Amino acid sequence: MKKKLYLVFAAVLLLSLLVSACGGGEAAKEDDQIKIGFAVIDISMGYWNEQIEGAQAKADELGIELIVQNSDTDPAREISAMENWIAQGVDAIIVSAVDAKALETYVEQAHEKGIYVIGAIHDLEGADAFVDQDEYKLGYMTGELAGKWIADNLEADAEFAVLGFDGLEHVIIRGDGMEDGVLANAPGAVQVARQDCNGSTDLGMQVAESLLQANPDLRVFVAVNDACALGIYEAIRATGKPLDDFCVVGSDGSQEAFEKIREDGIFRGTIDLNPSGAGALEVQMAYDLIMGNEVETTVLAPMQTITFDNVPE
Repeated sequence: MKKKLYLVFAAVLLLSLLVSACGGGEAAKEDDQIKIGFAVIDISMGYWNEQIEGAQAKADELGIELIVQNSDTDPAREISAMENWIAQGVDAIIVSAVDAKALETYVEQAHEKGIYVIGAIHDLEGADAFVDQDEYKLGYMTGELAGKWIADNLEADAEFAVLGFDGLEHVIIRGDGMEDGVLANAPGAVQVARQDCNGSTDLGMQVAESLLQANPDLRVFVAVNDACALGIYEAIRATGKPLDDFCVVGSDGSQEAFEKIREDGIFRGTIDLNPSGAGALEVQMAYDLIMGNEVETTVLAPMQTITFDNVPE
């Protein structure tokens, strides 16, 4: 049975990983440079961009060739990358699944070729190891930020909108958590919309512009990630309205979000997922599997609420 280990990432990256991993593969490959493919959902999102930076730094440290594929939220591109890497015979594949069900066949094919598969953040059936994420909890913590801000700063019936990513099946539950987190802390708040921003800054800005026009009293936005929140931030600033009673929250813990939070303006907070640390850990997991080292098969990504009071410098 897979174990879930709740760890501070700093400790995770320093400790040796303890439990023998399940799955196919050849141990102790030392003859040639190790090659690892890494397919990310969308590298334009700050979270995944920083994941790749952390992964590349760890790959450089370990002497690994890291091959990055931007899936651009397209399952076909992700499948094509998997097919190519399997044909090339890479040593391991790290993948954040756009369509986890569609990838199950390719996980099996990878194992048949002795290739390890690591799931990055999103569950993937048959993967040898995971850096996993509690999507509902992440959403709830994000909504909680907004709900507490409403309770402390606005009328009880303040309007709020949720901008999610319901086009990705495994992220729908994050949106549910976002709604619940708001209403648990501001039960009188009125939700005026739940729309997709696809985790995109541009689409987040467009959707926010439309919602602000249709709902002149709307002041609070709960975004599925920091990239979307940054688009909402720009849409609000463009209205020319006083900004003191606006609130935008996101999640990821991207550096861009931290910069906006430090301004002590309308970007009120985010949930830090330590994307760089996650990327480094995924590469370390892949390396240890390849080398036959002991590996903790499932590590749960930590989450920390960030506001102006504790934003990193």
